[in-house]
Amino acid sequence: MLRILKIRFVSMTTAISAILLVLFLAFMNLTNYFNLLSRANELLDVLELTGGDLSNPDFIESYVNNADSWISKETPYETRYFSVTLGDTPSADLENIEAVEQEEAISLANRAVKAKRSRGFLDFYGYAVSADRSTVYFVDMYKAERALYTFVRNSLLTAVGLFCAVVVIVILFSDRVARPIAESYERQKRFIADASHEMKTPLTIISANNEITEILYGESERTVAINKQVKRMNEMVKNLSALSRMDTSEVIRKPTVLCISDILKEETNSFLPTLESAGKTVSTEITDGIHILADEYLIRELFSILFDNARKYATSHVEIFLDVSKLRQARLVVRNDAAQLPVGDLSRFFERFCRNDAVRDQDIEGSGIGLSLAKEIVERFDGQITARGTVDGCFEIRILFPLRISFGDKEQETVDHP
Repeated sequence: MLRILKIRFVSMTTAISAILLVLFLAFMNLTNYFNLLSRANELLDVLELTGGDLSNPDFIESYVNNADSWISKETPYETRYFSVTLGDTPSADLENIEAVEQEEAISLANRAVKAKRSRGFLDFYGYAVSADRSTVYFVDMYKAERALYTFVRNSLLTAVGLFCAVVVIVILFSDRVARPIAESYERQKRFIADASHEMKTPLTIISANNEITEILYGESERTVAINKQVKRMNEMVKNLSALSRMDTSEVIRKPTVLCISDILKEETNSFLPTLESAGKTVSTEITDGIHILADEYLIRELFSILFDNARKYATSHVEIFLDVSKLRQARLVVRNDAAQLPVGDLSRFFERFCRNDAVRDQDIEGSGIGLSLAKEIVERFDGQITARGTVDGCFEIRILFPLRISFGDKEQETVDHP
């Protein structure tokens, strides 16, 4: 148990740390990238307004006085830019840049004009095409782009280092965090086991004394009520014992590939006489040849819990389905009509000792442990279990298991009992 808790703690903590680091990196790098675009666009705006003269004092002054502007009085002296005039005899104004030749500038301008967007980036140059597509302005953003790439690389390396440090720290402290939870769980498990064991003896004595009373004085309402409550308590003790055994070697066997179709048919046939005596009907639709990886003992225990739950609360009919879902999973559905059942998700019934208030008023026997045990069995074999109340007044339990093998035709069988 301690090992499982440590693995879950480490996995969850590292996953959260990774998500936060990714979000932080994305925010910082995207912010820098959009700042680069904003700076390039602002410089290109000035070039378009001044006809390619970034040093025009009138326009520069208007940008310098703007607090949100990237442009300063030093911008004309530290920025490399050029423009290309297209036409019959294209020419480039390269007065403010040394790294570009005439042919290269004209080639870049032709590429910019052919591009779908009037603004963008070619190599390390931001460009803007004039409205009449006769002039193309370029700004050298090499230093800014290199700074951006350097920041991205350094931030990634820093993030990887931080993540590794977090993983190491979490692993070192996982034992200290998980141990109190594991110890609390072990105490709870021991309490359940001890309580269920200690309850057996007084229940046996009460049952024996009640039988003697019936022999000496005959059966009465009191003795019948005692028998009913003793039976209910014995069922609760049985379920508590099963819960306490779930994490012990007594029920931990190596899972094997099982034909769940055959097991379900066997358990269903054993279940039919119980419904027959209660005057209820059952319909089954079971697909042959569905296999899952599980333990046969626990799967049969699961079916027993589901069928017993349906027997207690069904008013007239029970439906059992087994097939293969669209996602290639073994799908088991157990439905029964029920009185005063809320519509929608009823997953709370998988909590221990949880029962419907309407059922309590009807005095239906039960302890609220069976479905919680069913949930633990299903999840032990990587399955999923849900419960809901349908609009037609039925209680539906749906179980999905990872599919191993599936073949054969669907066998439909409907059995009605008087």
